[in-house]
Amino acid sequence: MTVSLVIAIVAIAVAVGFILLAVNAKPNISNVPKRHKVVTTALPLAETVLQLRSLVGQHKYRFALEDPQRQVFVLEDDLSAMSYGNFYPCFVQAVDGGTQITIGLQPKAPQWGPIPARRLKNFTDIVVDAVQGTVSP
Repeated sequence: MTVSLVIAIVAIAVAVGFILLAVNAKPNISNVPKRHKVVTTALPLAETVLQLRSLVGQHKYRFALEDPQRQVFVLEDDLSAMSYGNFYPCFVQAVDGGTQITIGLQPKAPQWGPIPARRLKNFTDIVVDAVQGTVSP
């Protein structure tokens, strides 16, 4: 075997392993992920939750998990050419004058580089538009 053939076989095996991880991944809502953004809105809690639910079907996201007692909603996207897919846990809480949403990103398989950050920003922008909110620094 040539070196390039061995490298190709190893690369394919690693990619298949990551795909299997992604397909079997489950979201973790015990803590806010390290990668996260905070969105605040003047909408009341109930309206904010309705707006988050409305994202399903309007965009490429679907519900992965919901914990209404803790006000945690997890949306997910699918495997693509640039990503193994992600979970987007949204921790929602009422604050003075509105609602705060802490949006996290949990990759379904290990991901590095700018793509996870871009995915979190894109999802956060969609949430900001849906709830007429702003991203806290």
